[in-house]
Amino acid sequence: MGMSIGAIMTNALASLKPEFAAQGNAFLNTIQQFAGAIGTSLTSAIVAPSQAKYGSKGPRPTASAPSTPLFSWP
Repeated sequence: MGMSIGAIMTNALASLKPEFAAQGNAFLNTIQQFAGAIGTSLTSAIVAPSQAKYGSKGPRPTASAPSTPLFSWP
């Protein structure tokens, strides 16, 4: 997603008339900031109940270290 946002914005701005490029850029930046704020809010809304439930009791069983390593050195 992060690597495609530049191309998406460029393509969107290229479809505008040159006199509307500044307004289009401002609109896209506003939407990007708004979407980032919504994503942060949703993430914190998901994480907060987990922290309230488990607190400092340690990691949840699904977050504990795996029994077999992903990579092993000879």
